[in-house]
Amino acid sequence: MPEYTSDPAIVGRDGEIAEIMRRVAAGRSHVLVLSGEPGAGKSAVLDVVAGRVRGDGGLVLRVAGSEPESRLGFAGLHQLLRPVLGELDGLPPRQRCALRAVLGLDECTEAPDGVLTGSAVLTLISRFGSSPLLVVVDDAQWIDRASLDVLSFVARRLDAEPVTLLVGVRSADALPGFDTGYDRLELGPLDGVAANRLLDLQPEPPVGRHRVRVLQEASGNPLALIELARVRSAGVEGPLPVTDRLERIYAEQARPLPESTRRSLLLLAAADAADFSAVSHGLSEAFVPAEEAGLVRRSGPSVSFRHPLIRSAVYHAAPFEERRQAHLALARLSEEPDRRAWHLAAAATGPDAEVSDALRETADRARRRGGYAAAAAALERAAELSPRRADRARLLAEAAELAVFTGQLDWVERLVVAVRAHSDDPELIGRASLATGKLMALRSNHTTAFALLTRIAAEASFREMLASSVEAPPPKALTISAEVPALRAHLSATKGAAAREPHAAAAEDTPSLEALAAAAVVRYYSGEEAQRRRIESLLAASPDGPLRVWVEAVSDPHGAGSRLRPKLPELVAAAEGDAGGLTVLAVVAWLLDQTALAVKTFDEAYDRWRVRGALPDGLGSAVGWAYLDHGRWAEARTVASEIAAVAATAGLEHAEACAYALDATVLALRGETDGARRAAERALALVDPLESRSIAVAAHRALGLAAVADGDYEAAYTWFGSAFTGDGDPVHYHVSPTVLAELAASAARLGRRGRHGPDRRVAELLERAAQRLGPAPSPRLAALLDRGRALLAEPGSAGPDSAGPGSARPGSADPGSAEPDSAQPDSAQPDSAQPDSAQPDSAEPYFQRALAGDAGEQWPFERAQTRLDYGEWLRRRRRITEARPQLAAALETFRRLGARPWAERAEAELRAAGVEAIGGVTPDVLTELSPQQQQIVRLAARGLTNREIGDRLHLSPRTVGSHLYRVFPKLGVTARAQLRDVLEGTGR
Repeated sequence: MPEYTSDPAIVGRDGEIAEIMRRVAAGRSHVLVLSGEPGAGKSAVLDVVAGRVRGDGGLVLRVAGSEPESRLGFAGLHQLLRPVLGELDGLPPRQRCALRAVLGLDECTEAPDGVLTGSAVLTLISRFGSSPLLVVVDDAQWIDRASLDVLSFVARRLDAEPVTLLVGVRSADALPGFDTGYDRLELGPLDGVAANRLLDLQPEPPVGRHRVRVLQEASGNPLALIELARVRSAGVEGPLPVTDRLERIYAEQARPLPESTRRSLLLLAAADAADFSAVSHGLSEAFVPAEEAGLVRRSGPSVSFRHPLIRSAVYHAAPFEERRQAHLALARLSEEPDRRAWHLAAAATGPDAEVSDALRETADRARRRGGYAAAAAALERAAELSPRRADRARLLAEAAELAVFTGQLDWVERLVVAVRAHSDDPELIGRASLATGKLMALRSNHTTAFALLTRIAAEASFREMLASSVEAPPPKALTISAEVPALRAHLSATKGAAAREPHAAAAEDTPSLEALAAAAVVRYYSGEEAQRRRIESLLAASPDGPLRVWVEAVSDPHGAGSRLRPKLPELVAAAEGDAGGLTVLAVVAWLLDQTALAVKTFDEAYDRWRVRGALPDGLGSAVGWAYLDHGRWAEARTVASEIAAVAATAGLEHAEACAYALDATVLALRGETDGARRAAERALALVDPLESRSIAVAAHRALGLAAVADGDYEAAYTWFGSAFTGDGDPVHYHVSPTVLAELAASAARLGRRGRHGPDRRVAELLERAAQRLGPAPSPRLAALLDRGRALLAEPGSAGPDSAGPGSARPGSADPGSAEPDSAQPDSAQPDSAQPDSAQPDSAEPYFQRALAGDAGEQWPFERAQTRLDYGEWLRRRRRITEARPQLAAALETFRRLGARPWAERAEAELRAAGVEAIGGVTPDVLTELSPQQQQIVRLAARGLTNREIGDRLHLSPRTVGSHLYRVFPKLGVTARAQLRDVLEGTGR
């Protein structure tokens, strides 16, 4: 029998193989996506690379996707890790339990944390780091989604591991988690020389017109060249794509085989990886003709198709009844209930309650392991096979709720349409529709999402009133006495539950409130005032309770703040041990400007606020903004990175944009202005600014801060001014007020100050904002308003007594002028006028009030800005002794945070005040480390081991050790015990 040269990697792929081997030999982490059309030789290239790594003594872990297993949650991960399952016992306990659960080795009552599962895999592969490790993922387009999410998680955290991850995928197929951010190597068509050489290597090289036709039809596809060379007719007639042509050829090659061989081939085609050994057992002789025909290859007792296209051709060429019998045979052979259920489903010819129930059980097992895509797919198929219409609708609604966690909106919407087609139950339809609304909230079309969610809420509220059999109570305002017991009861009832969303409903929460909770998140994102009014009208008849508190805080934090703020510490204490309740209250605390409490509470819920599963939580970026406001910038960037990666994988544009806006703000504050602009522009490109006002204002604020860092105050004034309408109203009710002081500072720099100056808009806007915020704004906003008033104050103007609502006089102002001296071009005031001490000045009382008390320490950057402004103001009035401590304190904070441009300005002011700042503008050495390195240093200084740090940050112990090895010289230390001194020296 002639030996066919079927390995297309041998010809024309030397360059690609050499490039991959170069990366493997580098001993560093690499992720490479190898793409190409079917038949381009991806699998063959991966085979060659894997063989060479093994030959050099390296370890290879490999998984090949297959269509039948794509519906089984974590099937790909199980196949990949099967050779090293014996090493699981060496993992940290929490990681070991999570990984064993998702692999089906242990039972679990609830879905393991997706991040914990990924960390377990990362730790596991790091144990083999003494020699290069190659992880090969072939036909990744058929890897189940749960496994793909874990692999994507691992790929983003390889860092110091000597691991090369090769991912083979068809060019036309999307690959969530690997679509962007990684090097891509495309296997294109072979050129003419390579194509002819490959034909020459065949046992019977085509010649003449046959050769010309083969070259034309194959279009450089290696597999097509080989297969067409074997067919004297040079393929089939007609304009079929290469893939379809090949499948037709393979089907023709299988047709003349003995019947027993064809039956065995069909059995093999219908099987998945776990069934192969059972199929091969006792059928080795039947496969001999297929092997001789070049359709399969044998390795010991196992048999496999030479190419996935052959499998597809054999399966689809068979009549349905033959395929059905093959699946029934495999169901009898299978010992795994999930595989058995799917084989029975493939063999079903109509409704079958028994098979439907088996698929429902499969879905339940997948859900408990965190395989939401697999669970939703099983429920959808279970619904199709259910004999009862009501059961079909219920199963489809459950599938829609689980499909939300895959981020696939089209799938969720299709399932909801199916629910409507199978049910007249408005409650069930509303429940399924709510799944669509929740997912839409994380995307960009907020108008549509809000309309859907409020319609669901209104319909549910009407049903609830009818069901109550009593007349709905009149609208009433919440009282603290009513709220606190309700919240405490809720937090106690949900103790220990892991909330997937901050607004996750407890069992006693009504469907209408659950819909309004999701609508409130949309209201926050969009900033649309009409949406607040709509929520308020629907909320009027709702009962007191935790979700009502959430809805009010999210949709109207300024209105709810004065009532809820004093009670938050008590509510947080009541939620001790309840990660879900803590997360809810942490978000509320952040919204109400209780930043220190928000950060503390987020930290307590550390393992829960991070992204779990496939989606970020609604308002999940709140933790990042809280860390930013509190001066923990490295952690804010880590949050942004995590959310951006997960959101990009799931296609959630708004969540991704929010992460980029957060990152842009940190970069701008650090003076990395080019990066800040790129991130802000990316955020704006992902959303419609009119649909996502929260993103628009946050991104414009970041651009304004970048302009300030570059000294472009005209641009800064424009960007900050865009946070307000032409009428002076905030574009976004929660984000815009945080820009007030920045706008005032830019106006002051440009000489646009005061009620009677060349531009009265800013001063008027400031007072309009104060009126809108009411008599009791949060301490943060009160300080920002006072800083703005101080910067805009004119000589002889009225003091705080007439500054507007909420203005209490802190004391009398010292005499002085609002105009600067002309010797300091870096001043916060214009340069044109000389000081005039003859006129009173109202600025100082505002500065003093903005800096009064300890509450302002929650916002270190903002407080340092006020100190810098006040110090400048004092210096210009020749009050040098008073100016120095303010300027020195500002410089210390800016250096500690890494706010380089502001540190430079503070140092210049200190020099003008006669003080030479020691060390120049060198920032805190910690800020020169990456965000991840800063977190590692902090945890190591607290005495945590590498393994404990890795478990906390979802890194391998090897990666932690590598980071510490690199940062020790930068910090000037030689031992972990010295890290505490470094942190204490920087005030961390």
